[in-house]
Amino acid sequence: MNKVILLLICFLPQFLFAKQISISGKIQDAKTSQLDLVYLKNELSSEPTIFRVNLNGDNEFNINLDVGDIEFVNMIHGDDSAELYIGGHASEQMELSFVDGAMLGSLHFEGRNAEANRFLTYYHRSYNKGGTKLTKYSKANFTLYVNSEVERQAKGYDIRDYFEYRGREFKYKMDYMRQTTGISGAFREVMEKRIKWGYELEKIAYFLFNEDKFEANTLRSYWTKYQLMDGIDLNDGKSLKYAVYRNLLTAFIHYLILESPGDERQMDFAYYRFINGNLMGRSKDFLLAKLMMENNQNGNPRIAHEKYKGFKRENTYPTYATILEDLFGANLEYVPQIIVPDFECLGEDGSTVKLSHYTNKVVYISFWASWCGPCIKSMRETLAIRQQLESEGVVFININLDDDEATWRKTLQRHTFNGVNVFGTELTAFNKVIRVSALPHYSLVDKNGRLDFISTPDLNESVEELRAVLKR
Repeated sequence: MNKVILLLICFLPQFLFAKQISISGKIQDAKTSQLDLVYLKNELSSEPTIFRVNLNGDNEFNINLDVGDIEFVNMIHGDDSAELYIGGHASEQMELSFVDGAMLGSLHFEGRNAEANRFLTYYHRSYNKGGTKLTKYSKANFTLYVNSEVERQAKGYDIRDYFEYRGREFKYKMDYMRQTTGISGAFREVMEKRIKWGYELEKIAYFLFNEDKFEANTLRSYWTKYQLMDGIDLNDGKSLKYAVYRNLLTAFIHYLILESPGDERQMDFAYYRFINGNLMGRSKDFLLAKLMMENNQNGNPRIAHEKYKGFKRENTYPTYATILEDLFGANLEYVPQIIVPDFECLGEDGSTVKLSHYTNKVVYISFWASWCGPCIKSMRETLAIRQQLESEGVVFININLDDDEATWRKTLQRHTFNGVNVFGTELTAFNKVIRVSALPHYSLVDKNGRLDFISTPDLNESVEELRAVLKR
């Protein structure tokens, strides 16, 4: 099981590039007749790609494979594994040998990247003493993996000892890297980055694994004291092909959530907001796609149901939308149909207004309050399109959530809101399903009483989507 988890964190994505690798070798005293090369096809892959080759009668093997824009792969034989560097060139030829059961201690390389791979083997043998077992950290189905030895130290050391130890390890690694000769500039550059990203990930991991020890309002001071994410470019889209960088971005968002904890029932949406508000470009789009994908895979499709269409429109990296669409279906048909519970509200004329009064109608519900400036602004700015859609058959119900009826009626005297204006009185059953936790909030109900979604609450932008719901 640990090997499988390792694969998800150590390998790099394949995009629209072609790279031919040729690896040949021999295994001494081989007890297993198969050898695997493992990598991820793309950044959002949830399952590794495994290329398996059989040894011949002399325990030799030969691999020829197109791996795309891959720089590192993992080689697995029996219980042994090692990371191989195959980057820097459009094609790679490598010869290697090792003894079964002692891969890291006996690997021998020949070929263009031999020096880089000798360094990499020694590096892992020297600085990965805790082995390759990984610990999963997840909140809101948003997951990262950290070496289990880091978790053990984070939980067992006090904060000063932990950071002193991690700081020394970082210095040793960087000194060793810089003192090594005979390796290419490209390999040196990426290794220095990986070491730095790993160090910053280890620093944040202390707070994630000890979150119960820190008050949320103290975390900002620790951020400054320990210089978390110091010198890290959060929006370096090119570095997303490195698993440690992807894990670092994920850890960064987890830390921000620790600083501002919210309603546990709405954590998926909180993560979506924090990613949107703190990242840009490809880094942002990747993490948003990852959040929707992982929630869907873990039985919570609602974040994708509400956010995917908007993401698809705004995302500037078509690969991500294509991958999600393969998983979700173009119209999110995978999402279970949610029947919207009935509710009772007080109408302007004193009558009782229920959702069930509008059976077989498309109903657009706007939740608002007198103190919510964006609510009032939105309804004013969409007045014309609301009127047009009303004439086409859409019912607009504007539910006020002020504390008292008098405030609601007074506000209606100052503003014109077309549609059915009501004061919320009995929304208990509705709230258990829809969970109105912030204003403004909009819910779309189709003709069959099921919850539907459009990609944005701005009707001026989503009018055609709403008309499509009318036609169904």
